[in-house]
Amino acid sequence: MGMEPSQISVVFGVVTLLVVVLAAVVWLVRRQHQKQKRAQGVIWLQALRSMLMHIQRHRGLTTTVLGGDVTLVGKLEEAQRNVSRDLGHIALVGDWIKDNPNWEAITAHWARLAGQYQRLDARKNLDQHNKLIKGILVFIDDVAIEHYLVGARLDDVSWRFVLAVVEQLGQIRAVGLAYIASLERSESAPRLRNALQVLMEEFSSTSTHAEYSRFLTDAHRHKIQQFLTAFPLALLENPKACPLQSYYQTATGVIDELYLQFDDQLQSSLAVIV
Repeated sequence: MGMEPSQISVVFGVVTLLVVVLAAVVWLVRRQHQKQKRAQGVIWLQALRSMLMHIQRHRGLTTTVLGGDVTLVGKLEEAQRNVSRDLGHIALVGDWIKDNPNWEAITAHWARLAGQYQRLDARKNLDQHNKLIKGILVFIDDVAIEHYLVGARLDDVSWRFVLAVVEQLGQIRAVGLAYIASLERSESAPRLRNALQVLMEEFSSTSTHAEYSRFLTDAHRHKIQQFLTAFPLALLENPKACPLQSYYQTATGVIDELYLQFDDQLQSSLAVIV
């Protein structure tokens, strides 16, 4: 005996309601999972940002020491300790990162570099640090995508642009320090001067991009220009114009302020996507 039309309508209505409820539950569970992953991703990015900052300092300081100037060796030892601490913090965030082959490559590269940089000359030390930092920046992108912090387009992410600017300034800091340290102790000074000139030209190009005005505050752009004018540009004009410690402290101050802007922009982007 078949079902009455009214009964069929009731059954259809119940099934439809169940499907809607199930879809809503699945959506809520997925959304909660994504929120948890985003929160963990932010913690990882904050820890990776700290490690990146300290490895960038390590690059400049080791290159300075290898150039023959040991006045900043205390800061070098501090930077190396800070990286070790950062690695410990990152390992405690969660299990996802532990078996990631890209992360394993980064930690292995750092271990080799931290233990053997004394065997390198200034150029090779710079190259190895640059490769390591490039790998960290790529890994930061991977973490952000994997944890729903960005979409597929990273070129329109404010905090990612800030990291790119910071890395350019970090290279200007490192090469400038190496140049100052080499002036009276090394035949590599002309090559380092040329490298600094190239970096300054590249940064000048970056500063013309729309993102430079869009993602950096007026105050930060002004401080960057003050540093570039008073130190690397002055250094290119007169090799004796910039004391090494002043160059390091001023560059580091500008970079550290940009990292604070990175922190603010990361939190702002999280608030938008949560």
